Amino acid sequence: MIKILITLIVAITILFVLALCKTAKRADKNAQIILKKHKSNIKRSEL
Repeated sequence: MIKILITLIVAITILFVLALCKTAKRADKNAQIILKKHKSNIKRSEL
């Protein structure tokens, strides 16, 4: 019984970490896109 509980907790933790990694990657991509847009806007305003 205790082994089953430990296995479940470990599995849930791994899934949670994987989900966090995916959302972090997505957020990183979005941040890079926003930065690119921001940089191009700055260049336009300097002209």
